[in-house]
Amino acid sequence: MYRRKAILLFLFIGLFNSCQTATTATDWKPQFLDKEQAPLVDAMATAIIAQAEKPTELVPIINNFIDTTVLKYSGYEQLQFKKGIKLLEKQAKFFTGKSFLDCKIAEQQKYLQLQESEAKDSWKRTGEKPFFLTFKEMVLAGAAKG
Repeated sequence: MYRRKAILLFLFIGLFNSCQTATTATDWKPQFLDKEQAPLVDAMATAIIAQAEKPTELVPIINNFIDTTVLKYSGYEQLQFKKGIKLLEKQAKFFTGKSFLDCKIAEQQKYLQLQESEAKDSWKRTGEKPFFLTFKEMVLAGAAKG
């Protein structure tokens, strides 16, 4: 049930975004993400794309996709997104002892694998989709758009 809703949501978002004028990666500036979140989203997107064995050249397009998508969310949903990003960074510091940005690639990959495993387990137990899985879907949807 939730999977169908998520797929429909991403299809709608993709359709809506495809109707807009595209910006190139070089002239795009974040509109929603702040100066601390943008590099973190960039690093996490890069690591997720690398795990999915997709070209990392898509990351600027993905960052733009995430930023413009979240910009269209309601105020509450935007707040939840910011909380989710902060939580991922806080957990990275807990598990690795340092910021996600300061982790080596192998540490980032291990942390993301742990996040995914825990998120899937949590979703099965609670029926509520964890932020990490939503974020990963956004990254992959942005990659598919690129």
